[in-house]
Amino acid sequence: MIAPAEVVLFASAGFSIGVFTGLIPGLHVNNAALLLASSVPALASASVPPEAIAVMIVAAAVSHTFLDIVPSVLVGAPEPSTALAVLPGHRLLMEGRASEAIRLSALGSGAAVFLALLLALPIKLLFEEIYPEILPYLGWLLLLVSAIMVVSETGDPGPFEVPSRSSALKARGWALGLFLLSGCLGYVALRGDSLGAPQPLLGVDASILFPLLTGLFGTSTVVLSLASDTDPPNQSADPVGLPRRVAARSIAGGTLSGTLVGWLPGVTSAQAAVLAGELSGEKLTPNAPEGARSYIVSVSAVNSSNAVFTLVALYTIGRARSGAMVAFEDVVPVSAWAGGLPPLLGASLMVVAVSGFLSYITLVGASDPLSRTMSSLNYRYLSLAVLVALSSAAFLLTGFFGLQVLAVATAMGLLPPKLGVRRTHLMGCLLLPIMMFFFGLRG
Repeated sequence: MIAPAEVVLFASAGFSIGVFTGLIPGLHVNNAALLLASSVPALASASVPPEAIAVMIVAAAVSHTFLDIVPSVLVGAPEPSTALAVLPGHRLLMEGRASEAIRLSALGSGAAVFLALLLALPIKLLFEEIYPEILPYLGWLLLLVSAIMVVSETGDPGPFEVPSRSSALKARGWALGLFLLSGCLGYVALRGDSLGAPQPLLGVDASILFPLLTGLFGTSTVVLSLASDTDPPNQSADPVGLPRRVAARSIAGGTLSGTLVGWLPGVTSAQAAVLAGELSGEKLTPNAPEGARSYIVSVSAVNSSNAVFTLVALYTIGRARSGAMVAFEDVVPVSAWAGGLPPLLGASLMVVAVSGFLSYITLVGASDPLSRTMSSLNYRYLSLAVLVALSSAAFLLTGFFGLQVLAVATAMGLLPPKLGVRRTHLMGCLLLPIMMFFFGLRG
């Protein structure tokens, strides 16, 4: 067992790794965690114990969930856990409030980590009892989430029009169509991924989710910005404009939704973020100015609480629900925990707190400088550079197949704003294939 001072030291090192992976689009903490796990034999010769590597993995997983909001907001380059934050983040960027978007994310992530630590033991005891009962109905739970997404759609009639029953029904029809269409794209992409269709030029184990979600929520947003020929205004450092009541509801909804990721197979941060968005009760329309801010807080809360609950789930049921936890379990095998209190339990929770605190102050402190840097850049040239960079990354990481997925997903991502419905319906790209899996309809 490592000493408390060593826990803080290695947690700080892991925190730095998570900051790096969070800020670089396409680079996920799971890859860094697996690399750390594979380095255990080499580091053992330097007297670095496996427990220290496990501590670094936990710290990196937590800090990554804070910092990955930055590329989503500033350059429209999401990963699965932040895909839904791109549109509201871009909205605030175009209002000159990118710094506020980043600080809202810091609020959601920081509060969610604190709340998740408080809920860790109660959630652990609860899921120990109900976990076996929930598994047979997971497909129906995802179907319920999908139905809530579609039925809650009322359309975006514009600031001077009154929603009508016919317009709401039409919007729900478009929402259902987009859900099914994106679901078909997701099925083809994931099916091709499982059959080895992606042939990356780099020897990196990258998921087809990168071009899929980047196209649906990232590059499509950048293309729309280029089409509008409107540059972001100078970025201000105004205070966060979200009422405490709405912030509290968004944090609670995001944290509770994040529990699903840690405990239920097949549920990802993206799906939990959809549920959190519905629980927050806010709409991403011009008529609901709090909606963008609420969504950023909710998605960030899901993302960061997930890092805590996947850790608790690993300690409780011995199942790794994320790549980082797979690496953690490789370093400290679950089989060694039987018959007593799991080792590193207290240290792991301490690491979560340390990394969460460092990540919060880093993100808040960097929000204004990053936003001012954005103001000094030519946004049109930056957008073109982002499109080239993301397309190149998709090609290098997932080959020609991934580039095709990116192109189709980008075109599909242009539809919701034109049809006046929310982009959350495009999460059918994951929800529909997973429901097919649980209902036995997979090919």
